[in-house]
Amino acid sequence: MHLHLSVESRLPGGRLRIDGLRVAGLTALVGPSGVGKSTVLEYIAGLRHPERGLITCGGRIWLDTENGVRESAGARSVGYVPQDLALFPHMSARDNVAWGIRGRRDRRRARAEELLERFRLGGSGGRRAAELSGGERRRVALARALATEPMALLLDEPFTGLDAAARADATDLVRDTCARAGVPALLVSHDFDDVARVASQVAVIEEGTVSQIGSPHALSATPRTAYVAALAGVNAFTGTATRSGRLTRVDRPSGPPIWSPDAVVGRVLASVHPADVRLSTSQPADAENALPARVVGRIPRGARHRVDLALPESMVAEVGPADPGRPGEDIWAAWTAGSTRLAG
Repeated sequence: MHLHLSVESRLPGGRLRIDGLRVAGLTALVGPSGVGKSTVLEYIAGLRHPERGLITCGGRIWLDTENGVRESAGARSVGYVPQDLALFPHMSARDNVAWGIRGRRDRRRARAEELLERFRLGGSGGRRAAELSGGERRRVALARALATEPMALLLDEPFTGLDAAARADATDLVRDTCARAGVPALLVSHDFDDVARVASQVAVIEEGTVSQIGSPHALSATPRTAYVAALAGVNAFTGTATRSGRLTRVDRPSGPPIWSPDAVVGRVLASVHPADVRLSTSQPADAENALPARVVGRIPRGARHRVDLALPESMVAEVGPADPGRPGEDIWAAWTAGSTRLAG
């Protein structure tokens, strides 16, 4: 089953236009604040309406402004978890889950208990929502979203406000839940690490439109905009590319050129992953790319260290604990031409 979306509207931050977004499996929608990510979910759920749009799911038309079709929110088979979760604080976890289920009370209660067990809340069904922890409330909200066996799932910032342990648990839960449900799911997030753990596809909205779409790996390997590069934690440089023999030379506004095997010319975004950058106290003779830099920070991250550099652009390297690069040190950042990806 697929969810298809084309919408256009004027929002306070500018015009939003998404053409032919196809959601299958779990797709993440990311982008700067104010570009309309949450609004897109509200369009799909039927809580708001775009100026123009076509929204279908499993062949069923939920919205077609050109032909005057507009199903109400109640008629659309959508499981929706908003940012604030929208639980009833005075009601028990069980009653929150059962709230949208139709049928006799015993059937509704049995279905709610089944879902609470699935989400590891079997002993909390009688507790009021206000008494639950943040992670527990999110699990109740997910259970309620699935209770009606919807045709699509919409999740708005489902990991916000969780500590590291609860966040890891929640990402596993969302990934497994969406896989088991077998319906298209659209998740709004601002954290690429979360997205990379759960989503098979990422759509990035910039300046009101989708600037890049692909797997988390594809976006990280070849970002097409500076925002996508920053989102994925990848170093990016703008410049002008010209072909020179077997390599492409990228001249930057300042500093030495960058080299890549990619056959792209004109204005480009050159990107390199921090893990491909090595640091040296002297200029290496065996690297096609070597830039002088000043170390401005160093943070241990597990078995690796993140080293922040100034070139004068900002740059990041991921190195081993014994590698050079202490705060305040002048250093050389080097990588092979093959590690540089170009996007025109």
